[in-house]
Amino acid sequence: MAHFDRVGTQPGNAAPATTLQITLKRRIWRITLDGVFYGDYRTQSHADASATAAAAALRKQGRTINIVAPRTIT
Repeated sequence: MAHFDRVGTQPGNAAPATTLQITLKRRIWRITLDGVFYGDYRTQSHADASATAAAAALRKQGRTINIVAPRTIT
């Protein structure tokens, strides 16, 4: 149902990874950041773009990111 994509892994980084999770419920795509609401989107492409931008910004801060998202729309 979901896949894990480790982005920005840095050797020797002992800090826990930050998780961006994308879920679909009642036709709304929701992103949470470490379990905290980040944003709602009407399309999967907008949610994916937002999660990618957030991951890039967090990587610039030296953080390790896990993106968890549905593989396909069912």
